[in-house]
Amino acid sequence: MECHTPTLGLPLFLIVGLGMTFWGPLNLADSKDLAGGTASEISGPPRLVWDVARGAVLVAFSGVAASAFLGGWMGPWLPGPLWMAIKMLAVLLVLLLLGRVLPRIAPERCVTLMWVVLLPLSFIDLVWAGIGVLL
Repeated sequence: MECHTPTLGLPLFLIVGLGMTFWGPLNLADSKDLAGGTASEISGPPRLVWDVARGAVLVAFSGVAASAFLGGWMGPWLPGPLWMAIKMLAVLLVLLLLGRVLPRIAPERCVTLMWVVLLPLSFIDLVWAGIGVLL
């Protein structure tokens, strides 16, 4: 018997993905209050490598999210690899949309958000999932 309770796992995981890739609201590496951050230090091929690496990590996070939270390759009609690609693209589009729509958070507020809001939410989600498994 499977327990399908809604969890905060995927939203929290996507926030971690945005933070690890310095994308969108959690773009602390290229922030304007750091005089341009990494954007002012490099240009040309090194800058291209930096941007490609950030994109590659976004794609990797999309794959992990599709595997861990969206059922991976399983789907009703299409072959498994195609379902996986569709799910990865959907998660990637959500990450890119969040990165473009949400404003960048100041570093102090970002740390406060992570420690005061997101970390307790992740513990609550962990306990909630554990109780769901036990019941």
